Amino acid sequence: PPPSSGVPMSVEADEDQQRVFQAIMPTLEELNSEVRRSVEYFRSRGAGNEVESILLTGGGSRLGRLSEFFEVALGLPCRVLDIRKVVQLGMRRQSDDFVREHAAVLPVAIGTAMHAFEE
Repeated sequence: PPPSSGVPMSVEADEDQQRVFQAIMPTLEELNSEVRRSVEYFRSRGAGNEVESILLTGGGSRLGRLSEFFEVALGLPCRVLDIRKVVQLGMRRQSDDFVREHAAVLPVAIGTAMHAFEE
């Protein structure tokens, strides 16, 4: 059966992908509730506080169809952030393939490293 939250499961979605989504659906619905509350809180803080889209980062953003889940559940455009488009990375020791493969998790590492500069 399709996911309860109305996430589109196209014909291309194989059985394994459908089973994974069904197995984690309770957790995704809980996460969706938290994100929805955060969006509503931000909007309630004053005029002009609008959320136009959701950007996913971190290891969880690699979960196939997660952006589709949030688009349907929240009614907002959603995509995985490509850090290479917003930050110039000077990674001399890593190949372009490495950076492309790990682009979803790099924002977490960069954010963590930036805390060292604040102290």
